Amino acid sequence: PQGIPCLDASGTATADFKSYLCIIPGTVLADIYDKYGSALLEGNVRSFLSTKVAVNKKIRTTILQQPERFFAYNNGISATAMDVQFERNEQGFFLISARDFQIINGGQTTASLSNTRYTSREKVDLMSIYVQMKLTVIERARDDEEATKLVQDISRSSNSQNKVSDADFFSTHPFHVLMERYSQRLGARGTGGLQFETKWFYERARGQFLQSQMRLSPAKKKKFLLQHPKNQLITKTDLAKFRNTWDGIPHIVSKGAQTNFTEFAQKINDTWDKSEGELFTEKYYQESVAMCLIFRYTESMIPKQSWYQQGYRANIVTYTIALFHKLIQEQFPKRDLDLLGIWTRQSVPIPVQRTLTELSELVYNKLTDPLRGVENVTQWCKREGCWNSVQTILYTLGADIEDCLATQDEMQSTMRKAKRNRRIEKEVDTMTRVVEIQGMQWIDIMEFAINKRIVAPDELIALRVACQLPNKIPNLVQSKKLIALLDRVYEEGYKL
Repeated sequence: PQGIPCLDASGTATADFKSYLCIIPGTVLADIYDKYGSALLEGNVRSFLSTKVAVNKKIRTTILQQPERFFAYNNGISATAMDVQFERNEQGFFLISARDFQIINGGQTTASLSNTRYTSREKVDLMSIYVQMKLTVIERARDDEEATKLVQDISRSSNSQNKVSDADFFSTHPFHVLMERYSQRLGARGTGGLQFETKWFYERARGQFLQSQMRLSPAKKKKFLLQHPKNQLITKTDLAKFRNTWDGIPHIVSKGAQTNFTEFAQKINDTWDKSEGELFTEKYYQESVAMCLIFRYTESMIPKQSWYQQGYRANIVTYTIALFHKLIQEQFPKRDLDLLGIWTRQSVPIPVQRTLTELSELVYNKLTDPLRGVENVTQWCKREGCWNSVQTILYTLGADIEDCLATQDEMQSTMRKAKRNRRIEKEVDTMTRVVEIQGMQWIDIMEFAINKRIVAPDELIALRVACQLPNKIPNLVQSKKLIALLDRVYEEGYKL
């Protein structure tokens, strides 16, 4: 009734438009969408993508569970309009009317507010939801064709900016948490004369290694560094580099840490979803450390070579290791490098060292070949054509390499054992999560689920057992059903 509070961003004014920053109540935004529907989004490059899309599902969850945090969690909307009217009073500056109001960015947010209000099983109150809005007012003097083109340009630019992808938040993904847990638990053989085990420090978030030492006394810090030597630090971007090199995409690794990490993150995310994390075992972690040892040996070896001329080391390293693994796969089809053996010894075998040394020179010559596809070597290394060229190098692996390989039967046996251990670990985690919730809380969850009619008969049986915690404990099958139900009640707005 009093209008929408706004701030005149007068510094952005031009002959074509003026801009304002507004705070629009969620109820008002939903009401406008209910009245005008898709006509409100004609200037938007996308229509509503349904609540099954990951982003919209998260918006809906926030509306149901934490509406008071919607303003903080949501990026808001961008809109254009013409013939706007403002009113200033003792409460502030208010937008009271606008013509040709178009939401050009934020259609998903707008539609989700309206959609959730009508599709949820119980009435949703949007009164505590507020949305930030950037409003661009097109000057009335422009003709309709020019005004339409300006709206389209603003919409196109607004929707073409780089989005913050899940890869940017990947340090909190269960994969990284799991790698960190392995690094804290698994000891490695001491090297350099050390008579005790050390640990590789997996840094899933930047600065963790230093932060772990900050509040330690000098004596405890010394003990920490003895157990976690600085040369045994692995960051998440390091892991992406080692793994993508071993997987045979050195041209992606050569594109830089961020691009390579994004590729790796997407691959891990897809694999995790398909396997529910079962493929990421202790074996995976130990093999990753072995890849790190190979990588770091190659990095330290190359500068000592007579042919090296102080350039392209990073490219030579990733291409050399990728080629080495490719040659093993081609010349020994049913065998692969015994990475677990390298983890156990914490050193790279002499035959592997010799082979990497010889291959590195061949790779260098190929990367800097005058007949290469692109004149700039660094840019050439980023092309798949460069990798195809390197794979034409003729090299026969020595007979002594066979001693460093594992057979297919050995690898399958090790993988079965690792998967079995990972499965047990997951089962323990599932049951632990269930028993950490008190019986009284499970009673509350059961009442909520029954009222919402989202509980199946077998889940109800499991719930009745959970309600008797700690006197009775749900078995593994029941625990899995309870965790699945728990995720569902959260989506429906339940707060634990």
